Amino acid sequence: MDVKCVILLLFSITIGTPTSQHGNLIGVNDEQKEVEQSEKISKLEAIVANLMVEIGQLKTKLSYLKDDTDRNAKETFTLKQKLIHGKSVTNSIPQTEGSKSPELIDSKRGLKPVSAYDHIGRETRLLLPGNTDDGKRTAFHAFMGSNEPVTAHKLIIFNNVRINNGHGYNNNTGVFTCPISGLYVLTYTLYPYLNSWTTMELIVNNSVHSKSFVDGSEDYQVNGATAISLVYMTKGATAYVRTGTSTNSHLQSVGSIRSDDDVWSTFSGWKISD
Repeated sequence: MDVKCVILLLFSITIGTPTSQHGNLIGVNDEQKEVEQSEKISKLEAIVANLMVEIGQLKTKLSYLKDDTDRNAKETFTLKQKLIHGKSVTNSIPQTEGSKSPELIDSKRGLKPVSAYDHIGRETRLLLPGNTDDGKRTAFHAFMGSNEPVTAHKLIIFNNVRINNGHGYNNNTGVFTCPISGLYVLTYTLYPYLNSWTTMELIVNNSVHSKSFVDGSEDYQVNGATAISLVYMTKGATAYVRTGTSTNSHLQSVGSIRSDDDVWSTFSGWKISD
């Protein structure tokens, strides 16, 4: 509905047509009437403006929900395809006589030994037991439990932990301390609140390892950022996420980092090799 139509509708309901006991119009000065009507219109305009803001916020939330639904549907489809593919390949592996396991094929027939996981892609096998971590793969994933105001060089604490294999991440300080030397993937995703923006930095051993910029300066636009880094860490090395600085005075930290029911700002990492 057009904003003007809403104003006229509310105006007609609110103002009405005042009458006297004898059915005649109340004798009020025309100028005074105009003032009163102008005040009422201003109030109605303010109400409509607030309603339009709420409508915009609801549209934004609806957009987020739709994105989540689409992403979940894609993930479900992908998992189904992997399960179907894995089952068909596993069933096709010949077994040795007297054995119920496909782990080995009879070497007398000139066939090479086959692992039960050979049908799984290399990327998936990296996370299975039996790799260089012997089932003790270091990994962590945490997210912020609420919005956080930003200032220059402020360390961001992701206080809600979902995974912390190896106990390297400290949700009180926001710092990951490497428990086992190796090659790690470190990544963070951050969202700005409305009318907020800031430079973000990944700090590894007190040095900037990557930078990104999150921008929520436009109305109802949440331009988050994800940074992914590959870094070799020795035991005891540290990594954390903080706000950065910019040589551009218009890009200094303003507002808050967002993390609520609609979006989560996260910090994750995992070891991929020695």
